[in-house]
Amino acid sequence: MTSSIAAAQARAGGLLERPWAGRDPEAPAASPVRWFGMGDPQAPFQKVLGVLEHHGLLGEDGWLVPGAGLLSIGDHFDWAGDAAEVGRSGETCLRWLAGHDPRHVVLIAGNHDLNRVQEFAGESDARFAEARALAVRIESARRDAAGGESVRALEEEFHRRFAPIPTPGLAARDCLSWSERQRALVRRLLTGGRFLLGCAARAEDGTPLLFTHASITTRELELLGIAGERGARAIAAALRAFFSERIAAADSEWRAGALTPLNLAPIHYHGQSGQEGGGFLYHRPMNPESPHGGISGPARREAARRYDPRSVLPRGLLQACGHSAHRKCLRVLGDWTTESARARARGGLRTLRTDGRSVTYDMGVHTAVEGEATLHMIDGEMGAVETETYALYPFAGPVFED
Repeated sequence: MTSSIAAAQARAGGLLERPWAGRDPEAPAASPVRWFGMGDPQAPFQKVLGVLEHHGLLGEDGWLVPGAGLLSIGDHFDWAGDAAEVGRSGETCLRWLAGHDPRHVVLIAGNHDLNRVQEFAGESDARFAEARALAVRIESARRDAAGGESVRALEEEFHRRFAPIPTPGLAARDCLSWSERQRALVRRLLTGGRFLLGCAARAEDGTPLLFTHASITTRELELLGIAGERGARAIAAALRAFFSERIAAADSEWRAGALTPLNLAPIHYHGQSGQEGGGFLYHRPMNPESPHGGISGPARREAARRYDPRSVLPRGLLQACGHSAHRKCLRVLGDWTTESARARARGGLRTLRTDGRSVTYDMGVHTAVEGEATLHMIDGEMGAVETETYALYPFAGPVFED
């Protein structure tokens, strides 16, 4: 372990033991001149630090080096491993990121961040442990070819005892590390204005750029009342106003002791008993002609978990998002993928672009073409690739609202 990583872990350990204060007084004062986007950091905190150090962004004092800025695209929790250790590591990482000046580290909210206060808003540590134990039993029974009847019985028991948790799989795998501490941390970050749904920025070539966790489509623009808008700043402002209003409504109940879920309908629906969520923080582009494509999601069609980019990605807007890893894209995008994309199994920065008729999905960061929808996809599968091969996304910097 290098001295920089050890110092960062010590910083994070201190943050775990004290209330979050909004920004750390020891954060470097220099305004960032180099900015990077980091795809979903669903990996041990030490690996996150290793990635930053590899790119020359981690200082000896345990913070980002002066002059460097970082945007985390969301999903700081949950990956394969021991649930307790995964939970501690995800919380430590998020606290460390949030310990920086908000103008040095920008945090985008992902579905794995917000389900701490949505799908699992009303859980306790003890109740979640019971739910997860039963969910793991169900997963085990599913792997047993002769266990069909027991699976159905166990699933009925799960939904009876642990409503409103949407599915056993969410407790067993997708959100295996949930805890009350994480819920409290996410609440603080939300009410402190530290999490964003979208951030306006500029690409390296100066093109206006919109960051969101899973991309924005014409559906969300219509629901926000800005159907024809293609300006990154205006869209980010609309998302900020919507998010602030919903957080304020939830916070009034949280302060009264209610375990109320954060409601982001209709742009995003969190899961409910027997039904996964869908919409803004869950959806991914797909090819309906791919064997693994198709518009999937909950019964309400307005909140699907996949979308056809030809019809709903806003043309004339450059976006960058996480959420969709290369391995999954290869499955659901079919013959839209290029030869170079198919030659790589996992990870990497990628570009999806469409003119409304055809779609191309390729490796690398490609320049936006006027009249097309361009989506830079930056979830590099941090937990699955070697530290030295994990790419960060360079951009010119965020556009902050004073």
